[in-house]
Amino acid sequence: METRGKLLNSALILIIEKGIDNTSMTDITEHANLGRRTFYYHFAGKDECLVVALAGVYQKIAIEAAIQPVPDQDPAKVVAISMQHVLGKIIVSEITQRFLERPKLLRHALQLSIGSFIANDVKIGIEKSRFFPPITGKLLEDILMGMLALLISETGKNSADIPMEIKGLTKMFLMMLGVERTEAEVVVEESLSL
Repeated sequence: METRGKLLNSALILIIEKGIDNTSMTDITEHANLGRRTFYYHFAGKDECLVVALAGVYQKIAIEAAIQPVPDQDPAKVVAISMQHVLGKIIVSEITQRFLERPKLLRHALQLSIGSFIANDVKIGIEKSRFFPPITGKLLEDILMGMLALLISETGKNSADIPMEIKGLTKMFLMMLGVERTEAEVVVEESLSL
């Protein structure tokens, strides 16, 4: 395994075992059998290492969702199916549970891992005149990622009915893209059967 990969793998293992606050940069380098200089060659600090490690986990989930065949090419349904798949796995992930108290780190990891997927799906929806968000570009991306991080954090901490919460998050996401509420509800329900 490459050096950077060793550090990321060690970070994930230790975060799950000990939590974020109880895992130090020294713990990560010792677990990976590498020195501090090597760590700093790859990362500016512990938070960057943790974000990149979490983003790697989330990117695998996003790629898995992206390669799933979607029978209906309606951009709203594509987003709904992808959101439900990705959120369903992210929210219950053991590593996500460790990041629930750190929505800023969670947001950065989401941006790194699924930001380009979401941006592409939104762009297609706008081009096909399916989405009419009140804002576009980087500002829209930042708002969507921040919203997702906060909602994942709250849902992961407080929800007894995660599938229902994911439906609500997906509906809210579509509404932020300009899909009317009742139509968003229909799209989400239809996407569950696809």
